[in-house]
Amino acid sequence: EAIEGEVKRTSRKRGGLRSFRDMITHSPAMDRVIRLGQKAAASHIPILIEGESGVGKELVARAIQGSGDRRSKPFVTVNCGAIPDNLVESILFGHEKGSFTGATDKHTGKFVEA
Repeated sequence: EAIEGEVKRTSRKRGGLRSFRDMITHSPAMDRVIRLGQKAAASHIPILIEGESGVGKELVARAIQGSGDRRSKPFVTVNCGAIPDNLVESILFGHEKGSFTGATDKHTGKFVEA
C-alpha cells in the first residue's frame, strides 16, 4: 500500500500535478497554509498568493491546482519582481503589435493564458 501511494505521488509529480498530501510539515503556520489552500482548491475564484522569496508560494499554488477541479486547466506563474516596471501591464494584460516600441508581435498576456 505504501509503495502504491509512492508510485501515484511520483506519477503526479512527473506530470506536474501535486497535492497537499505531497507536503510534509511540522509547523502550525504551514498547517494553517495547507488548510487555507485546501479551501482555495475547492473554490472557483482566482487566487493571489503573496510572500517572501523562497517560502514556497509556487509549491502551494501547484498543490491548489492539483487538488481541485483546476487540475486540467493551465498553470501559469508570474514572477512580478522580475518584470520591469514599464512592461508590467503589457506582460499581465497583453498588447497589440506596434502598440509601443519593441512590440513586434501581438501578446495575449498572462491573465488570458491562465
